[in-house]
Amino acid sequence: MYRTQPMHTNLQKNSPFREMMNFCMFKLMENGNMDRLRKYWDARKPICIQAAKKKEIHVNLKEFSCGLIALCYGVCFSLVFMLIELVMYSHVWIAIKHMFRGTFGYLYPYTD
Repeated sequence: MYRTQPMHTNLQKNSPFREMMNFCMFKLMENGNMDRLRKYWDARKPICIQAAKKKEIHVNLKEFSCGLIALCYGVCFSLVFMLIELVMYSHVWIAIKHMFRGTFGYLYPYTD
């Protein structure tokens, strides 16, 4: 999946523990423990399944009808709500026009 990165330790400059950590790392590499840990913790390359690429899946209308019915219900509900909003908006707009209509055309509120 990705390149393996070298191991290192974060220690202070001139730390007395540097030699000890280097010695422990070399011992882990010599014993094979580092490879074992790397194989355990690193992500493995996924296995490509060739049979899945060639397999065709057939879907009948019987299996797909539930999705189509849900889609039709959603479209119908959205159209009903749109019509309700249009009717309500038109009634509100007519009421607003009648409220602010004066004798010489439209009156604008708060402009006196």
